Amino acid sequence: NGGGIVTGASATVANCTVTGNSGAGISIGDHGRIESAEVTLNAADGITAQSYSQISNTTSSANGGMGISLSGESNVVSDCVASGNTGTGIQVASGSTVENCSVLLNSGNGMQTDGRVLIRHNHVRRNGSVGIVFSGLGGKFEGNEASDNLSGGIVAAFGASGAIVVKNTASGNGAPFGNFQLNTFFTSVSYGPINP
Repeated sequence: NGGGIVTGASATVANCTVTGNSGAGISIGDHGRIESAEVTLNAADGITAQSYSQISNTTSSANGGMGISLSGESNVVSDCVASGNTGTGIQVASGSTVENCSVLLNSGNGMQTDGRVLIRHNHVRRNGSVGIVFSGLGGKFEGNEASDNLSGGIVAAFGASGAIVVKNTASGNGAPFGNFQLNTFFTSVSYGPINP
């Protein structure tokens, strides 16, 4: 498929530079690990993974799809950078954690999540759509900064319910959602304190 590194389950990819491939940069299976990698200029997503995987201290930038796309549940992304990708910077499914990441200048959303996630202490800036958008049931969003994103800062998508949004900062985000849009349609979201 033109991908750079493709593994099965329980593999570790560490201390690699993966660039210029015609598919995804790195694709790992369940229970995989990616550590200290540089993933740039690949034609599709920078990094893809299945369930129960961990990505840490890794940069995924200027790829033709998403920066980090984790389709399975219960993944962990920590201390990573996703910047300048054509799609969303970081996308995770239910039960996942994203912490201490910088998500910058992606053409799509900065970060997109499903339910039961923990999203904390991330810097999400200057993305081409919404900074952080979440759906599904539950989840906690704490101590994140969303600034200067084109279409909104922190947004609960239609049907999102039961999330807790606390101690976040949002500024300079554009229309239609502005800095915070947490009570859309039938959404039930608890929040505060937040800093506009």
